[in-house]
Amino acid sequence: VFRVNHINLGKTFALKLMSFSIAEVDSKQLQEIDSNRLIRFKREAEALAKINHPNIVSIIDFGVISGHFPYIVMEFVDGKSLRDILNEKTFSEREAVQIIKQVCSGIHEAHILGIIHRDLKPENIMIQRLSTGELLARVLDFGIAKLTKLNKSDEKNLNITGNDTPGTMKYMAPEQFMSLGIDARTDIFTICLILYEMLTGEIPPVMIGKYKSVAEMRPGVTPGLSLLVSKGLSLSPDDRAQSALELRNELELI
Repeated sequence: VFRVNHINLGKTFALKLMSFSIAEVDSKQLQEIDSNRLIRFKREAEALAKINHPNIVSIIDFGVISGHFPYIVMEFVDGKSLRDILNEKTFSEREAVQIIKQVCSGIHEAHILGIIHRDLKPENIMIQRLSTGELLARVLDFGIAKLTKLNKSDEKNLNITGNDTPGTMKYMAPEQFMSLGIDARTDIFTICLILYEMLTGEIPPVMIGKYKSVAEMRPGVTPGLSLLVSKGLSLSPDDRAQSALELRNELELI
């Protein structure tokens, strides 16, 4: 991803190019492109084009250079990734809740438009500090998002079945890891996993056995917040918040 300036508009954007390493640059003279990567690139553009929300990075343009090199132009986010910040510190309870509520808002909008992210992780969340001192979270990288054409008002109907397990393993929900049907609640699991990491600095080994709660890892944290995170990390999707909006509403009560 490159930071670029539009000559005529005088504005800064982010330019994402499909890497040369994943394009066929050989004697075929670029006549073939890795189809899976190209599909992923187009999927990201399509997903971003559907969403207009302050907590989702917006797409400006999509195209293919010289018929061979796909690109996406996105708004430029002047901030740090959540991963970069986590490498430096854990978050205060207030800041962690503030950020995750915003992530929930953006992901809820994606879900009602028929889009499941499937690869939420700190690397895909950008954080800006506003002039007011407040933090603004922006979700990006919808490259492996699942776009559905089901009932937009029913998040639980967003469903995938079969051997389809893209994503980052350590942030996968159990049903995603085991190639079972996934729905919007799969993103809920990962959001709570990220919240756990923001509060404790560690990723809990949810799928391999008993793990310590946030309250055990960080004495003094609000008990209700620790319980909310544990609920979100339930192995069964039925035991989690049933939508990103429900999770946000629960966080509002903390």
